[in-house]
Amino acid sequence: MFLAPWFMAIAEISPTEGLVTMHWCSSCELWWSDRGITEREVFCVYSGYRGERYFRIRKSFEPWYLKRHNQDRSINDAVQYRRELTPPDIENWFASRTKLEVLDFGGDTGAMIPEWASEQKVYVVDESMKNRQNGVETISLSEATSLRFDVVAAMHVVEHLDDPVGQLLMLVDRLEPDGLMYVEVPLDGQDLPFRQPLVDISFAQRFLWWVHRSSLHSVVWRVAWIILDFGVVVLQFLSPIQIRRLKISEHINYFSEQALCRLGARVGLEQVATVHLGGNRAAQSGFESQSVGVWFRKREL
Repeated sequence: MFLAPWFMAIAEISPTEGLVTMHWCSSCELWWSDRGITEREVFCVYSGYRGERYFRIRKSFEPWYLKRHNQDRSINDAVQYRRELTPPDIENWFASRTKLEVLDFGGDTGAMIPEWASEQKVYVVDESMKNRQNGVETISLSEATSLRFDVVAAMHVVEHLDDPVGQLLMLVDRLEPDGLMYVEVPLDGQDLPFRQPLVDISFAQRFLWWVHRSSLHSVVWRVAWIILDFGVVVLQFLSPIQIRRLKISEHINYFSEQALCRLGARVGLEQVATVHLGGNRAAQSGFESQSVGVWFRKREL
């Protein structure tokens, strides 16, 4: 399989590094790519995430990618939607607190954190260079390791991480003993047609490999991708036969609900509550896909 060509172009990944292999962990029910992302590539992609350069390059490979896909979600609607889905036990936990220290890991501007307490300090660790929400403080990962937090949130982050276990272990270590962690991921791992494909389209992969060895930015490379990418999508909708995908997104890890819960258990967390984000209400709030969020607390020793 290939990394998405728009992602390679934005991250400045050379064509010869574009082929990846997907792996399946039966014990944790997780798909992951064998090709991680370097610090330089992280900076290239996420320092200007969904900015003008991102949109221009992605649209050149995916003409159907529109401005509305590229825009930030309606922040107020998204925050309100998450608040509506907060389980009663979690709301009661928040009601018992008047002061909170919150870490939004990978939180962009920090705007997605609801007002959970009357005195609430929000810190953000993120690669983006966007202006933070008023009152939100940007800190580095090393600075975060010297602080303690009542709540740690990682929303749509761990699917991008090379080492999700290592990162979450660090975050768990900075969580207060009675604190909560909220992890939210897109459910893009439960229906992936990677395992036991009934139709192998390796001919298309060989053709793309031949094309992309010339130049990642060539017109031929873009046109070839657009035609084959669109064709695969059409076949998936029109044919009952499962086919192998040509590309993956910028995600490294592809989660199901079970995979997320098992990841939490592996880093010493126990599940408190689960919320499912999807349907018309989610779409109105700017969520492009089905997602799942799990509230965790530290496992008692």
